[in-house]
Amino acid sequence: MTSRREIRTSRKLSGVSYSLRGPLAAQAESRRAAGQDVLALNLGDPAAYGLPPAREVVRAVRDHLDDSCGYSGAAGLPEARDAVARHYRGKGLHTVRQCDVYLGNGVSELAPLSLHALLNPRDEVLVPAPDYPMWTASIVMAGGQPVHYQCDEASDWYPDPGDVARRVTDRTRAIVVINPNNPTGSVWPYEVLNGIADVARTHGLVLLADEIYADFLAELPTAPIDWMTPNSPHKSANCRDVYWAPWSEWKIAPSRPPRVASAMRRASVTSPVRM
Repeated sequence: MTSRREIRTSRKLSGVSYSLRGPLAAQAESRRAAGQDVLALNLGDPAAYGLPPAREVVRAVRDHLDDSCGYSGAAGLPEARDAVARHYRGKGLHTVRQCDVYLGNGVSELAPLSLHALLNPRDEVLVPAPDYPMWTASIVMAGGQPVHYQCDEASDWYPDPGDVARRVTDRTRAIVVINPNNPTGSVWPYEVLNGIADVARTHGLVLLADEIYADFLAELPTAPIDWMTPNSPHKSANCRDVYWAPWSEWKIAPSRPPRVASAMRRASVTSPVRM
């Protein structure tokens, strides 16, 4: 006998919206098909728009394909993790070690991985608005509640650390910082970053720093927000460098407590094979 039971989708997806890959992308394709010239701003893909990785990186990957067919460790190749740690030590984050680095297949994997390790049902995460929807969606799918703090156009799209502080409750677990900011393009100054770091320090919150575009601004250097929290154990930075190699991204969690490492290992049970 055939069951007539309806196949239902997950209720948690009702809070997930990603129009950048849905309605907006479909509308852009429709207009292209109609002969209109469409400039797509919905996808950050530097290599597709004339900014490929360094030739030395591509050559090194090509030269090692034959002896790189097996699995690596769950956190990534030790040599690559060492290189990331050295990179950040060179930027002044002197406590970063190989064991603090996780390599992943894009921030769209690493952000949910971090959030699943961090959040319990209905825990809150502060997210800048206008937001990059991947963060809001990942928080919802990890069982959390996104709470948006405003980036005001009248203030050059900078957030107000006081506004961030007012949104903290006893359920707040983390603050997302996107700098340089996506989608506004603003570069938050030191006093704004330091103010947000103070909020995290005061309330014992994790900082999730998405700094994907930091190295695109040679004339306007940006400092990792972790510089502002040298003595806080409550810190985590999701960092990625798509110019160096579009397929490799990383998360660093300097000075993390042992329980954080354990949670990350357990949360990565369904993660793909690492670089």
